Amino acid sequence: MNNDEMDRQRSERVTRLVNDSLEEMHVRRKQYREAKIAGAVTMPIQASFQASVVGVYDELHIYQEDVEDMWEEYKLERVDVLAHETTTETKVITQGGRVEKVTQEEPYRIPCSWLLYWSHAFDHVARDLGFAAATKTKIADPADAIV
Repeated sequence: MNNDEMDRQRSERVTRLVNDSLEEMHVRRKQYREAKIAGAVTMPIQASFQASVVGVYDELHIYQEDVEDMWEEYKLERVDVLAHETTTETKVITQGGRVEKVTQEEPYRIPCSWLLYWSHAFDHVARDLGFAAATKTKIADPADAIV
């Protein structure tokens, strides 16, 4: 196998990874929208939507310099920052006359409105980088065929 073939295979593998993560994000975004319409956005729906957006970030961040203006405009670096944040909750438990303070740390839940915004931003970035197919297909007008 020569270098050109290895480069082509590597490029195909990267394209497949990016497209797979974009597809997963689209599925999770659709699930979120359906749940929102039904008034039933659960923590697992939010968590899977967040994981899919972070997954796209993970695949595209290496191209950040190629789309620096878009990256900054959409504040995409915040995705990674917030994905690593945690929240701390302190509970007071009273049992048998004893008082105990328990501190619990959980991952930060990025608001779904932000995830929705960033998911569309990643669609634009991916399209600009050549990973996504165009979303608008021009359909030929039958009247153009009339001479």
